[in-house]
Amino acid sequence: MKPIFLSVILVTIASLVRADTVLGTGTFLSVPLLDTGHAFWNNPSGDGSGMNIGYFLTGTGGFPARCSGDPLCGLNVLSHSGQYYSSGLKMNDEPADFSFLRNSAALQITLLGAFGGKNTAGTIWSGDMPTVIGYYDASATTVAAAAASEVPLFGGGIIPQTVGSTLTVIPPYANYGLYAIVCAATVLLPDGSYKCTATQTYYSNENFDSPGETTHQHFALFDLLGDMETYYIGFEDLTDDTGEGHGDYNDVIFKIATGQVGGINPSGGNINLLGPGSLVPEPATFALAGVGLLAFAAYRFSRAAGGL
Repeated sequence: MKPIFLSVILVTIASLVRADTVLGTGTFLSVPLLDTGHAFWNNPSGDGSGMNIGYFLTGTGGFPARCSGDPLCGLNVLSHSGQYYSSGLKMNDEPADFSFLRNSAALQITLLGAFGGKNTAGTIWSGDMPTVIGYYDASATTVAAAAASEVPLFGGGIIPQTVGSTLTVIPPYANYGLYAIVCAATVLLPDGSYKCTATQTYYSNENFDSPGETTHQHFALFDLLGDMETYYIGFEDLTDDTGEGHGDYNDVIFKIATGQVGGINPSGGNINLLGPGSLVPEPATFALAGVGLLAFAAYRFSRAAGGL
């Protein structure tokens, strides 16, 4: 039984080593029923009744009627074990800042849904600058450094067309966060097209956001209790002064699966290796050392207990 006991410990802790760890100012709280409470994921939506991120991730409300053929929309991905990341201190229980400590070899990022007018080029909301979603070096200490480290994932006006696709990503950063660039103002040109005249950038660290939005978190983070490898993110592209409260967080919705190996793409979507750097081994290296020490200690303990 001792070898089996040791193997279970190794397998269990090794799975934690591969998973990316959430760092931030909040904690994961259980998602209650949507018709109770006033958390951010249950805000009203300008897209219609039952169209916020909470309804999307639970496959209820306005979904799946509004899925428009999206095969990943209308699914209850949170099941009965959903959790949302929040400090619990802000108005409407707004999302907390977060980033990810990198332990995985690669990530699989799947675009689950997109319900924002700014995602498509040529509209009155986006002009010639549709929304861009990507990741950045969360160890950056200044806005300039964060901006210089940005690597785009989804953008260029193709977000609506790429819903359901999966990117296999190898971030070069040991600690990575998320960012988005959205059009904030447009002007109508003589030819009838719209040109974007101002943009805003939002980070999963709201302190880096464009002026006027540094107290509003535009990314909402969810996970499943007991699943330390998969995260769900909803993005809000509007400012903090809309009729949606702090937003419905359904403008871009995607999943990040950590603990993956490069080149694997079981979802059948597009594979796109992004990021100029090589793998960053430090977090996993230290974690592996911890696995060995813990397993050894557990084995010694089992031997000592057997001798009593």
